[in-house]
Amino acid sequence: MATPIKGSFTLPDLNGFEYKFMYNPPEFTVASKAEFGAICVPGASHPVYQYGSGGEEAINFDLFLDGERGMLNITSGRFVKGLDIRDEVRFLEGLRLPMRYELGSFAKTRPPIVIFNFGTLFKNKVCCVRSVSRKATQFTHDGACVKATVTMQMAVMTAESETFLDVLNTGEFQSVMQRMGSSSGGWV
Repeated sequence: MATPIKGSFTLPDLNGFEYKFMYNPPEFTVASKAEFGAICVPGASHPVYQYGSGGEEAINFDLFLDGERGMLNITSGRFVKGLDIRDEVRFLEGLRLPMRYELGSFAKTRPPIVIFNFGTLFKNKVCCVRSVSRKATQFTHDGACVKATVTMQMAVMTAESETFLDVLNTGEFQSVMQRMGSSSGGWV
């Protein structure tokens, strides 16, 4: 039986430290948009739309943390002290904070870059963490959080522009078109 693939974050700013998810997210939401400007034309009954640019690609998902799995993926028994997931939650929340603060040096005043991997769906996606929220779901008798859901919102940091024709001319899309009976043999 094949070993299930675990999602992960790799942090180049921390010498390639890899954080593997305790549990894979049950679902992902990926959203992107195109920016259009509405131009009012005198006397027209409608605006004219002008394409501006593509918007960011956002990836949203939930991570489930369970104190019985250990802190930062290190197995740590079932003792109450070992169940506290506060360090793991703090680590994930910290991904949205600057690495360091230096007045006047914006290049060094940024959160860590996150390389996101999850099977074939996301391979080496360079991202920044836009938002982190948490919901504590189980506690010990003295109030230590032992289970939580952390919602991650990330933006893909795209290095090159992509066009619709780029998408149409990928091998994956061409094989789908062939299975559907299209004989376009490529696009303009």
